[in-house]
Amino acid sequence: MKFGALTFEVLATVAQPLGERVLLASVGPVIGAVLGTGLIGLIVWKITDRVQSERTAANIALERRRADRTLETQLRMDVLTSAFSIAGRLYLECNMFMRTKNDSSIPPDERIKARNALDKQYVECRATSMVLQARLEAIFVSDGPAIEWHRVDDLLTVRYMRITDQASDRLYEINAKGFGGKPHSGLTKEELKYDGTIIANYHLAMKELTKLMLTSEVVGVNSTV
Repeated sequence: MKFGALTFEVLATVAQPLGERVLLASVGPVIGAVLGTGLIGLIVWKITDRVQSERTAANIALERRRADRTLETQLRMDVLTSAFSIAGRLYLECNMFMRTKNDSSIPPDERIKARNALDKQYVECRATSMVLQARLEAIFVSDGPAIEWHRVDDLLTVRYMRITDQASDRLYEINAKGFGGKPHSGLTKEELKYDGTIIANYHLAMKELTKLMLTSEVVGVNSTV
């Protein structure tokens, strides 16, 4: 029994290369004499197989965590790129239209083309904006990214309506903060009547949106891993 205890104590170190060398060099002959080389080999193989299995499981878990983080990063970058693409196109189209509208030297037909281009861009951006908001609601645990994107969308909508002379009191009302108990554009009805205020808050909203998209927890992924 004494030799049996020594056997398992020594074999427990086989997981490490040094332990294996000690086993073979120091006590191999003693244990071999007591138990026989065949049994020793079987015990060594069992312990080695168990250690290898544990290492394999740890590697698999690590690879899964890495895959989760890679997927998480891809999702964040994908929605962030979509947000800047949608908002940026409409924002720039509004700027181009305003330059055309305010330049009296531009022929009427060019003004019409600029207006048509803006109208087309607005329709496209509105459609893709709704899809993006749904994705943000599905991807992130927090409502923050979706709410902030809605703010951006409202600001750009009001700006488009204002510069194309389609704004109304009702438009300002439904896009003002607090309407229906929601933040919407984050501005009051009066603040929405000034293009400079809308533009300044648009840039602030995009900055906040970026931060939220990069830091908010993704559904099904532990961001602390």
